[in-house]
Amino acid sequence: PDQIEEELEEYYDEKNKKKKSLWKKVLLISVIEILTLILIFCTGYVVRYMNIKPDVQFNTKNVKNDNIDVKKQEQMQGYWTIAVFGVDSRDGGVGRGANADVQIIVCIDRGTGEVKLASVFRDTYLNLAAGSRFAKINEAYADGGPEQAVAALNKNLDLDIEHYATFNWRAVADVITMLGGVDIDITQKEFRYMNAYIHETSIESKVNEKNPAAEYIKGPGMQHLDGVQAVAYARLRYMDDDFTRTKRQREVISQVLANAKKADLATLTNVIDTVLPQIAFNVDVGDILELAKGVNRYNIVGSEGFPYDLTTQMMGKKGDCVIPQSLASNVTKLHAYLFNDTDYKPSAAVWTYSDKIAEDSGSYKKGRGDSDSGSKKKKSSEDREEEENSKKKKSSSEESGKKKSQSEESSESRKSKTETDSNGKTVESTKNSESKQESKESKKGEIQYTEESTTGENKKITEESKKSNEETKKSAEETKKKENNAEPSIGNNPPTAASSQNSGENPGPGDIVD
Repeated sequence: PDQIEEELEEYYDEKNKKKKSLWKKVLLISVIEILTLILIFCTGYVVRYMNIKPDVQFNTKNVKNDNIDVKKQEQMQGYWTIAVFGVDSRDGGVGRGANADVQIIVCIDRGTGEVKLASVFRDTYLNLAAGSRFAKINEAYADGGPEQAVAALNKNLDLDIEHYATFNWRAVADVITMLGGVDIDITQKEFRYMNAYIHETSIESKVNEKNPAAEYIKGPGMQHLDGVQAVAYARLRYMDDDFTRTKRQREVISQVLANAKKADLATLTNVIDTVLPQIAFNVDVGDILELAKGVNRYNIVGSEGFPYDLTTQMMGKKGDCVIPQSLASNVTKLHAYLFNDTDYKPSAAVWTYSDKIAEDSGSYKKGRGDSDSGSKKKKSSEDREEEENSKKKKSSSEESGKKKSQSEESSESRKSKTETDSNGKTVESTKNSESKQESKESKKGEIQYTEESTTGENKKITEESKKSNEETKKSAEETKKKENNAEPSIGNNPPTAASSQNSGENPGPGDIVD
């Protein structure tokens, strides 16, 4: 556009011819950092010389996060946060319809130049920013393209991202090859599946698609990988999990960034000519020029995976999902990492999503506390199991005391003697009468205990007590009648241990290549 041309001409006119050449290289390095930081920077050079235009259909109003308070928004102004997506489209497209295999939050400290990466595991169970639907977060891009994917990250993670960049695997393979490749130590487990991924990636990226075997590696150990091989390495998952895969992706990114900073102007220009048409972005020229001025001081100082605390679980037709434990506590850790914010409190929306995820999965974070949204505190399966075990121990102790008391009372009853009054009638002695009264109370307790007991051992004890009581009954008919008319006291049903929630950990390897 004419306006962009004028802005760039004005910018370059401020520099002499020597400085202009230097700034061209700095701007070009910014372009490479788009691809090496998973395509986050797009430079004015590209806009000027290649007529590459940002995505004008992306509406920032639709991704705006109104759940963040003013204080938090002000703090975020010191950072530039970009969402970067890598899609698995077989036709090379970067729009709606393809799942986002890679989702990286790139946070740049405008003051220090420090860059932090946070990879959101693609199978994380989150809200898709489309009503109340929860599923794997990578489906948000397929459903609504970059706009919905960015909105989903903002809502679930209390972020305010407005910019994005999306690439396909061919773009990454081209960049890595043109910048000289990467050196990776391949383990035996990785080598077992490496060539299968290389074969598939070669066909998908249309690099040596007629002869994929030419890209195969011969064994484990330190390897110098070209673009196709490095992409295959970054996609490895079958022998471990999505968490380890994101670690491999970050390893490749760091090496390519280092190579870009050492590249000459001709190499960088060639990379731009080849790769930029294969990506989508919405970064404007103002941000581009600001970043370009300090590009040489940008350094990746951190690279982590999200969520930090998690479990995996089969969620019906939604498949194996990564379940945050809990979302609220994980988002708190994310803000401490990205923004050095140790006082951050999750928004009401994040608490609502956190509770919904816990409800759907049946997994609860022990001791998470009440949410700011006022929802009730939920007990974890561990809490419930501990509580029930405590009840059972208390009940067992009480029952043991009852059995001991019953045994002592029965013994006293057997030792009781009878006396005769002046008319020659048999009456109970004072001692026997007292014993008999205790026996009546004991019997009530016995009957109550019998109602509560279900084990064969307890039944045997009760049978012996009954036999002893019947011997005592024979000593006095009057007492016997009272005993025959006595009603048992019915106790409460014994507590039963609640079945603990099934953690549902059922991680599956998935497809060999996905």
